[in-house]
Amino acid sequence: MTIWQPTLPASGGPKYLAIAQIIADDIAAGELVSGARMPTHRDLAYRLGVTVGTVSRAYAEVARRGLTSGEVGRGTFVRGGHPTPSSYEIRRTTRTDIIDMSMNRMTTGLAGEYMAKTLIQLANSSGLSVLTEYQPALGMPEHRQSGTKLLAMVGLDVPAEAIIMTNGGQHAIAASLMALVNPGDTVLTENLTWWAVKALARTMNFRLKGLEMDDEGLLPDAFEQACKVGSPKALYTMPTLHNPCNSTQSDQRRRDIAAIAEHYGVAVIEDDVYGFLPSERPPPLSAYAPEQGFYLTSTAKSFAPGLRVGYIAAPARMTEKIGRAVQLTGWMIPPLMGEIASRWIDDGTAAKLIDWHRENARFRMALAKNVLQGFDIVSHPQSYHLWLRLPADMPAADLIRASAQRGIAVSPPESFALDNVEAPNAVRVCLGAPETMRQLENGLHILRDIIEGPPQPDMSLL
Repeated sequence: MTIWQPTLPASGGPKYLAIAQIIADDIAAGELVSGARMPTHRDLAYRLGVTVGTVSRAYAEVARRGLTSGEVGRGTFVRGGHPTPSSYEIRRTTRTDIIDMSMNRMTTGLAGEYMAKTLIQLANSSGLSVLTEYQPALGMPEHRQSGTKLLAMVGLDVPAEAIIMTNGGQHAIAASLMALVNPGDTVLTENLTWWAVKALARTMNFRLKGLEMDDEGLLPDAFEQACKVGSPKALYTMPTLHNPCNSTQSDQRRRDIAAIAEHYGVAVIEDDVYGFLPSERPPPLSAYAPEQGFYLTSTAKSFAPGLRVGYIAAPARMTEKIGRAVQLTGWMIPPLMGEIASRWIDDGTAAKLIDWHRENARFRMALAKNVLQGFDIVSHPQSYHLWLRLPADMPAADLIRASAQRGIAVSPPESFALDNVEAPNAVRVCLGAPETMRQLENGLHILRDIIEGPPQPDMSLL
């Protein structure tokens, strides 16, 4: 094996995991074909400028994933011999002609491996029929108990009775708003917010009012002024890795916002779906607002996007009302999904997946910052997205059009700006969706070329 030449971008995470991910990505992309012989440990260490021990750990990791096999005296080889898919084979249906950096999703083959093991364990369990029956709208008691362990990982200590299970984070937001807000009420949020909240406002006929932000996120003074003059019913906010701006509120900022919410009796819907990505972060805002805080998270961003399990931690007076909203919009979370998530929390699988995502995000963000060096970006070392502020001579609409013509998808600012707020000249770039590091790097270079190059004609008008 002499022609394969990987590149190791700068990263703050373990180098052996970065090397293992490069190998996995290149196998998936066909750069390393079935039966190919990998470089020797010493040779690859020399090429990458790392120790032989680092390469040995990387090779052990890809072997553990079943991607390579070793033969004594001959070396390490890419495994092959995949069977022809049967009619029941689960196939990926994503488009391969688009580099999608518009959707904030993260995938890992590890989740599939863990899923296979868990399903085998479930198949061999007794009493499995309980997962085929109706369960309480709030969730099965055992699953709610496991939810308390998950929330404790980010510093929120609540009893199982405070937990409501939902079909993912978006369902958690909708159920919370249904329980808290009536038509015509005002809900506060940042000037830039997640698009689904805007859609829910139109569907449920409540009003959204945007609040000013700084590099730390929501401004407490703006929040208090809105409480004084407008009698808002709730605040929806993302204190950790705000989507799309990537800001994170400091501990003092969270305390200030919580104190205002408690003083004026305003419910705080805290969307913390990205809260597990940073290794270090302040406690949830809801920890400082026990009577007004509604903490929301899910497994989609921290475990796997297809595992649609959400958690709401709410004040005791509101759990039953939120439970009725869950029942109205889906009756209950599928017990099988809740069981898988709970087993992963209890046996440590969840912690392993969270750690994997943290390191993968760190690796991808380091690559993005290297390629986009010199541009005005707002990032976090362990975030899966960045906010790219564009130069004045490159309107966001022009970048999005030119990117689409070259097979790149990014998120326009209008998706996040409230109706009465001028959209900034910026785009959100998601780093987790591209299947391989090579694909991500190609997409980032195309974005850079478009911004630095001469204006491109609108081919749709020719």
